[in-house]
Amino acid sequence: MRRIMYSKLVLIGLFFLLLVIGKATYTLYLKQQKGAEILNRTRVELVTVEEHQTTLRAKMDRLSTELGVEEEIREKFDLAKPGENVIVMVDKEATVTAPIEEKSWWRSFWSWLGF
Repeated sequence: MRRIMYSKLVLIGLFFLLLVIGKATYTLYLKQQKGAEILNRTRVELVTVEEHQTTLRAKMDRLSTELGVEEEIREKFDLAKPGENVIVMVDKEATVTAPIEEKSWWRSFWSWLGF
């Protein structure tokens, strides 16, 4: 029995069985890692969606009042009630000076050639 168990054919068979089991285990490990990554990404998306939902609910609550609707209309369309005046404030124009770029003689030569 010992001679059969330690024969080369049995050892080679056991080695191949070990390889097959090892490959299956590694494949399952990779799938588990990918699943964990997808789960983490989904959790982040869930938190983002919940924050967006909270923001939308707050906006809906504000728009459910007459004052909130009025504020939204005034903000979107720059409207005023009869008898009110609208003041538009404009910033002074900012002057920007671009730095003068000095070209090297090499760039000047290539631009003279049309490149």
